[in-house]
Amino acid sequence: MAYAAVHGHGEFGYCSGAGDECIYHCRLGVVSTVNSKTVCTQLETKGLTDRYRKWVFYVAAIVTGILTILLLAIRESRPTVLLTQEVRHLRRITGDHSLQALNPDKVLDLQSFARQFAFRPVQLLFTEPIVAAVSIVCGISTGLIYLFTDILPGVYQSFGLTATQASLPFLALGFGFLPNFGTRFLEYRKTARRRQRGERVIPEHKLTGYIIAAPVLMIALWWFAWTIPPAVHVHYSASVVPLFLTGFAINEFGIVLVGYMSDSYRSYSASGFAALGLVRCMLAASFPLFSGRMFSGLGPNKAMCVLASLATGFCFLSPVLRIYGERLRKSSKFAAHCVDVDAENTCERT
Repeated sequence: MAYAAVHGHGEFGYCSGAGDECIYHCRLGVVSTVNSKTVCTQLETKGLTDRYRKWVFYVAAIVTGILTILLLAIRESRPTVLLTQEVRHLRRITGDHSLQALNPDKVLDLQSFARQFAFRPVQLLFTEPIVAAVSIVCGISTGLIYLFTDILPGVYQSFGLTATQASLPFLALGFGFLPNFGTRFLEYRKTARRRQRGERVIPEHKLTGYIIAAPVLMIALWWFAWTIPPAVHVHYSASVVPLFLTGFAINEFGIVLVGYMSDSYRSYSASGFAALGLVRCMLAASFPLFSGRMFSGLGPNKAMCVLASLATGFCFLSPVLRIYGERLRKSSKFAAHCVDVDAENTCERT
């Protein structure tokens, strides 16, 4: 799990789901790790590598080890597993071995496993609008990181910077996680106030970060598109600020949307994360394949306008989820079923 958190595209999956159940701000730590990985990957390919090549791997190994220790200590939070543990403890105390927990996650045989778990991610991806939308948006945002890894050095060398200097603006994208602390605090305060008033908190109430981040990404990409050569000649620092905002928005997408999917599908969230991971891997691998030809054919400014137009479309997802999200969850057999399962299997320790 820790290896995936640092190097793979499952970094938000497990940790985000676990963070929603156990520690509210756990997801932000994962985001910081992913940003560090992204920055190190970019610096690894440029002039800094000649002097600090080994430290790129040392840092990755250190972070991996720390996450491994933290994940070993994480508390179990799945209701069905907790209920099974409580019933097992009750059998041991009472000696009544006829007591059995109602566990819908229990795998009866290999055929059931293949049907319910191996193919369910694909089923969710193609039949659940929420899973499809979250997977596509998060996949495209992840692809942007890898696209920037490919095109940023060339863009900043056109400002007259050396190869080593041209890789440094990528740090702005990496440190974009800093404003995420503010949105997490805002989301936490809003949720706490709703609970204090006795109001029901639904997953759509936790989309505040995405509502903020979607227009921020749109503005940042349009800003970047028209502050880089050859169409515009300004100081390179004018284009570094939108990179910072882009980093914030991409992180926020991963934090909020993955958490939203976890809250919506609960017992089926692991299958949802698998679908998300599949889409993210495919898009992250494909973006660098066409970025060079797109930027050389259209030019950096027009190519960035294409990406900015794509980001503009992300702004329409937030009102759709806020208005129709609850209706989509109720009409979904998976999301509706997991609410009933959690209600039947959740136990409180007394």
